[in-house]
Amino acid sequence: MDELLKTILGYSYPYGTELDLQNAIHDVLLDSGYHFEREYIVGSDRIDFLVNADCFVVALECKIKGGPTAVLEQLLRYANITEVDGVLLVTSRHTHRFDCNILNDKPFSIAWIAGNF
Repeated sequence: MDELLKTILGYSYPYGTELDLQNAIHDVLLDSGYHFEREYIVGSDRIDFLVNADCFVVALECKIKGGPTAVLEQLLRYANITEVDGVLLVTSRHTHRFDCNILNDKPFSIAWIAGNF
């Protein structure tokens, strides 16, 4: 997951909307050779990207808005999914910079992209 985080942080992103950010992340993942599924549906949830990062499956979520409580609840649900090994949040919101690196016993990282545009 560290290499994926490093890859994501190596680029600048337009983030006028979450769709803009998702499209840019899609291009980065594709150009970097990652195997992934976009809009991965599990139950009533839709993970922005389910990424295979060296046989480590990462739920990658993009957020540019939303309250911190709702975002954290969503990420916790993703961490509860059996096939997910770790969770990565890509965000431009300072309030989404949670002070933890584990969610439900799974690694959690944040790619804070504010100022990278």
